[in-house]
Amino acid sequence: MAFLDRKTELDTLEDFYRSPRGEMVALYGRRRVGKTSLLREFARGKPHIFFTADANIEKEQVGAFARLLEEFMPEEGPLGRLETWPDALGFLLPRLRARSEKTVIVLDEFSEITRQNKAVPSVLRRLWDETGEGAGIMLLLCGSLVGEMRRLQMGEEPLYGRFTGRINLRPFIFPEMSLFFPTRDFKERLETYAVLGGMPMYLSIGNKASGIWRIIEDEILNPSRILYEEIPYILGQELRDPALYMAILSSIARGPTRPAKIAAHTGIKADTVSAYLHRLERMDIVNRDFPVTDKSPEKSRRVSYSIKDNFVRFWLRYVYPYKYLVESGDRDSLLSIIKRDFEAYVGMTAEEITREAVRIANRDDVFPVRFSKIGRYWDKNQEIDICGVSEDGKAFLWGECRWRRTKMSAEDLGRLRDKVATVGVDREAKSTYLLCSRSGFTKGLESRASDEDVILWDAEMLDELLS
Repeated sequence: MAFLDRKTELDTLEDFYRSPRGEMVALYGRRRVGKTSLLREFARGKPHIFFTADANIEKEQVGAFARLLEEFMPEEGPLGRLETWPDALGFLLPRLRARSEKTVIVLDEFSEITRQNKAVPSVLRRLWDETGEGAGIMLLLCGSLVGEMRRLQMGEEPLYGRFTGRINLRPFIFPEMSLFFPTRDFKERLETYAVLGGMPMYLSIGNKASGIWRIIEDEILNPSRILYEEIPYILGQELRDPALYMAILSSIARGPTRPAKIAAHTGIKADTVSAYLHRLERMDIVNRDFPVTDKSPEKSRRVSYSIKDNFVRFWLRYVYPYKYLVESGDRDSLLSIIKRDFEAYVGMTAEEITREAVRIANRDDVFPVRFSKIGRYWDKNQEIDICGVSEDGKAFLWGECRWRRTKMSAEDLGRLRDKVATVGVDREAKSTYLLCSRSGFTKGLESRASDEDVILWDAEMLDELLS
């Protein structure tokens, strides 16, 4: 499939390349997010050495790297004498310094290199310092083990202070993923995003299927397809106890999202749950959420966790607990379960993209005031899908999103106002109300909205904002 988007990341890499100094950049992100494709697109047309490490022993890795060097600098002759990574890097970096044009070196899956030789970061630090901080070189260290790549940049690690940049490559958000499906309408794209999320590889798979139910039946609920075992594979790559992490993630996907409730649901000790959640957060698998009205999020006692990636959430909600149906040949029963729940499931994603649309509208000054924080609100009694707070705390945006076949009515607006009345905001604060509905609004609500300055967004308006 053709390379799509990533303009911001490509522009950032180009800025690094054009700088007069040497650059050492860490680029990391989960497997399937498109790191290698991005780097190949960036390196095209530039002097570059692109090496992707595998799980082989060091001598085999270096042998493959040496063959690339022989092609890049044939004047050096055969390089079979290079047998270790210190040999190879010690040979290469000083020679590149003397070149007139900056050379791009990509060490993809860098964690596989350090797994074979833990001294490589220390060697790189010494060579980088000896060559004038990498003059004439743009070194890109790329990896899929997000936790390990972040740890590489920490204060106690050898390369601390040498990195000049870092890029955490994230999955596409809804407006970006729509590029994969230019002929599909808003409802189809939303359903696809709710199931597959924003990973380019998953979207490429979905692009070849004729509709969402073909994607689910043929690509996800099919033991011979890659997506069926994708989540255990990803967790097993980076975690020592994947079964415990799977239990915690499954709890979040199916309901309990507060640490204490997750501990009660899984039977795992509360302090262990907290440590595991912290690890999952560092891996970019879960979000640590708190009500947007909290003034000190780091001290918030109303912490909740959510799964970042829609495909991970879908897999944990429908595949993980029902694998026995698939493997006993009864996919039809599982499809019936999914279809019965599907509208409510997609509704969660509709809420998320509505908040994204609110952020876009906020940047475009659609609302009466600019909101400095946008997210959700909840307390022990209620939840509000959308909440925005101005910088001075004197203006609020309150909103609800409904992804259902019936129109929103004046009663929905009344219920939202009743919720807000119990939040306890300053009486002098100005509140703006937003209702978002898949199926539109009743005449009564439209009339009240125009009189009371309430904002109404239907699916068409959402699509326009997010396009």
